[in-house]
Amino acid sequence: MEILNETQRRLLTYIYAANSGGYSPTPEEVTEWVLRPDLVPGKVTIRRIKSPSAAAALGGIPNLSESPAVKKMMQSLNQDLAKSMQPFMEHLRASQPRIDFATLFPAERVIEEREPDETLIEQAQRLRWIEPSATGAGLVLSGLGRALLRNDADLTTASEITVLDGDDPLAWGALVATIADAGACVIVDPYLKPEQFLEIAKFTGTTRVVLRRPNGANALIPWQMYQALPDVEVEVRVADPRLLHDRYIVGETAVYQLGCSFNGVGRKPTTLVPLTGPVADFARNHVAELWESAEPVGDPPLVADEPEPDDTTSADE
Repeated sequence: MEILNETQRRLLTYIYAANSGGYSPTPEEVTEWVLRPDLVPGKVTIRRIKSPSAAAALGGIPNLSESPAVKKMMQSLNQDLAKSMQPFMEHLRASQPRIDFATLFPAERVIEEREPDETLIEQAQRLRWIEPSATGAGLVLSGLGRALLRNDADLTTASEITVLDGDDPLAWGALVATIADAGACVIVDPYLKPEQFLEIAKFTGTTRVVLRRPNGANALIPWQMYQALPDVEVEVRVADPRLLHDRYIVGETAVYQLGCSFNGVGRKPTTLVPLTGPVADFARNHVAELWESAEPVGDPPLVADEPEPDDTTSADE
């Protein structure tokens, strides 16, 4: 059995959204949104204007219509006019039997006037989402407006967060697909492994990677070799371990923060959180600073050539 109808559901959802944002709406605020959530069309006014007759026009002159002489003159004029118009009207009726004289000579006309429709600003003011600033020179969000916006932002962020379950063989593929959709990327992960780097380089548009600087120089050799592969177009740099903690994916179209290192994806549960607005700008600037301060891993070491055997040595020796 369905307990709530659509209107009741909308009413409760609106109150819940405002409460979730930290605001308790008044009955007037709730009623206004439930009954009129859309832009209000302009008010339509209909005016009926009667067509004035000659007698009415003359009657507009003070005391003129009360004059016996004027009354007698108007009666005489009407009689003479009716006689002179009779042949014309008979001919008109014969030639136009379907003519409607009521519409041809209307006693009144209707004028419809419509006011401008409600603007977005007027709607937000009517719903009490915005209000004048303290100086009156501009607009600011009201308590209700801030609460609704805060709740909407929370819902949007929650719907976009990707949960990567532990012991899930598809989690790594989901992460790689998300990185691929972000375009050219910079990845910051202190503990990224070479084998994961190869898959990222192959299946995404990643162009730069920042790692933690290892303790020994020999630990850089695998990275130097992988970076030098012909089909890899990714530059790898190492940064001071004290500067690295969070994992970032900064792409052309999106910015993400990963809850664990890449080597933990699919083995333990974590989340991939999209960053927007000022938070995304902070992440982009922070990653740019890390990249500038990091050092290239360099080229792989050259393999020394082994000396060839001396062919001039006599076999008898």
